[in-house]
Amino acid sequence: MTSRFQILIGLVSLVFAIKAGAAPATTAVALPADEPPPSDVADAVTDRVNTGPLIVVPPLGGITIKKGAAAHKLLIEALEKAVGPRVVPAIDALQAQNSLGLVAADFETSVGLEKYAQFLTAERAVTVAVADSMTTVRVYASLTGAPPLVLELPRKKRSPLDEKWATATATAIATRAEDALAARIEAPTIDLTAPVEASVEPVVEPPPAELPSLPSLPALVVAVGGGVALRDVEVSGPLASKVVPMNQGLVPSVSAHIAFRPLVLSAPTAWWNDLLIEAQGRRGIVDATAGDISCTVDDDEISAALSWRARISDNPLVPRIGAGVSASLERFLISGCSLPVLSTSTTQAAGFARLGWNVLPGLVDIDVLGGVRVPVVGEGSSFERPGVLGQFAVNATPIPALSFLFVRAVARVAESRLTQGAGPDLVVNDLRSSFELQLGGAL
Repeated sequence: MTSRFQILIGLVSLVFAIKAGAAPATTAVALPADEPPPSDVADAVTDRVNTGPLIVVPPLGGITIKKGAAAHKLLIEALEKAVGPRVVPAIDALQAQNSLGLVAADFETSVGLEKYAQFLTAERAVTVAVADSMTTVRVYASLTGAPPLVLELPRKKRSPLDEKWATATATAIATRAEDALAARIEAPTIDLTAPVEASVEPVVEPPPAELPSLPSLPALVVAVGGGVALRDVEVSGPLASKVVPMNQGLVPSVSAHIAFRPLVLSAPTAWWNDLLIEAQGRRGIVDATAGDISCTVDDDEISAALSWRARISDNPLVPRIGAGVSASLERFLISGCSLPVLSTSTTQAAGFARLGWNVLPGLVDIDVLGGVRVPVVGEGSSFERPGVLGQFAVNATPIPALSFLFVRAVARVAESRLTQGAGPDLVVNDLRSSFELQLGGAL
């Protein structure tokens, strides 16, 4: 019995020894076809968009600075959620524009956009222009001249540029421009041990020099200021001896100017958008004395003009040429005394040619006009010949970072020649000159 028990124990020990010496078994488990891949694989796919070169989104085009700044910030925040933290923040994008002195039209040219992106060390760019019923997006996978991917995203007419709009636009950019925004493809490995075949290098012509970018004319300008005025009056005819002569030198004056370009709102850089509606006024600070007698003087003028100029070349240094018409009311009224002093109040109609010249695009614009004018006379009055009208103005944005700041210097000459009576009994030749320096704002 004992020997049998010992034999059984020995067999059991031998079986366990054989199993211990054998190689461990492995089991392969196949994942179902619809099972999601491991997280590291999914992350690698996502990184194709979420990592890679920096993306810059310039300030929006087609809308005012105030509305555009808020919409620009919302769009960048939405784009960061869609493509990851590789979008230049809105404040940095705006500060870069101010530092470089760029305007909205500069982002429509490859030179301006490349300069802007290099300043921010960005290698991808997305420009957005907003119209009444369309948001136009251009995605630049390269800033070296390659054409952009253009996305036209319809929107409800005049719908708000709110967070909903920003999210929809950012989502469309991330999904439809994935390839353009993805990280660059690595260059292939070159086998330096392979034999080199002789080849002829093609001659690459340098690209033509790009013209300066077209500046966007201000849609609205309001300016006030002051200056000096000079009036030279010549009186002749049989009744001239009965009129006390007026000798007026330089007198101080105050002035105001307002100009509106409605077509700029819908077409900021079109060749035909310089339709200008403007009004200006001036009042002299003057009184009249004759010995111990003093008189009150109302010396003022107000005018309104409508003109249109066309750009005849895409080069902004080539002047814009056009014409216009104007109407003005000019007064020089003496009151408060009994002297036989000549007072005049005339309404003038004028036609003129007009020229605009961007001597420093986006900074300094020269405005020149010249023409003739005739008085609108009443019963018993007439005019001998038309008078001349001339104006030379310099409009400037002196600080690029403050593009709304507007400075205007204007010199103006206006002549009229009136007659009174059948003889005529009285002939008045009135020549007015003024120089004004004005400060204001432009949008």
